[in-house]
Amino acid sequence: MKNKLMHRVIYAAILVLGAIGCNTTEDTTKTEIKEELLVDTTVSTPSLMPEKTVISETGTNCKHTVAQSIVKKGSYSIATFQLQADKNSGEDRIVFNNGDVLTIRNWGCDYAALTFYFETSRFQDEPTNAGFWYKRTVTLLNEVHKNLETIVDVAKGTDRLVTQIENNISDGYQNLKFDEELPFGEDAVRNFVIIQKVEKLSDKKYGIEVTFAKGPLQ
Repeated sequence: MKNKLMHRVIYAAILVLGAIGCNTTEDTTKTEIKEELLVDTTVSTPSLMPEKTVISETGTNCKHTVAQSIVKKGSYSIATFQLQADKNSGEDRIVFNNGDVLTIRNWGCDYAALTFYFETSRFQDEPTNAGFWYKRTVTLLNEVHKNLETIVDVAKGTDRLVTQIENNISDGYQNLKFDEELPFGEDAVRNFVIIQKVEKLSDKKYGIEVTFAKGPLQ
């Protein structure tokens, strides 16, 4: 009788230990699955980032009209415009009294795009100092946008650059980047601005390239 009772106790203990072992294995498996999912999610996150906008320059049914000068007449003593052979693009060139030069390329097909290229000796710093050049780009744009006539809202785009600067004050502008699309406006049609690059042209002269775009056009 005692032997039978002992066998039952041992058997019950085995069942209990087995159940604990199964639960432990199941919990471990669940943890491993969660970790795998976490790793997979982390790895796949970059693919969710929006791709950089591709603006075509030519096409059979371009919404962008024949390019023309966007500089208001009489705004500058030295200002010229040249229409390119494709008719979809053209360039305004302004020479300022201080010797700085601005070239504005008016281009695009499904988008209306303006690319500003400033050649300036007014400011000097390392081309990689995004915080410094964001501020100087805003200064230069604020000086010229009131003298332009275009469907691309350069003033609002410049305000978007100001907001981007203000949002990065606390971290010392460490997160300001070149070649980053910054959307602005509340139009149904997308608008964005991007400071593409800053380059050193000579000992004291620097080139700043910034593009404003609106599209796709309806």
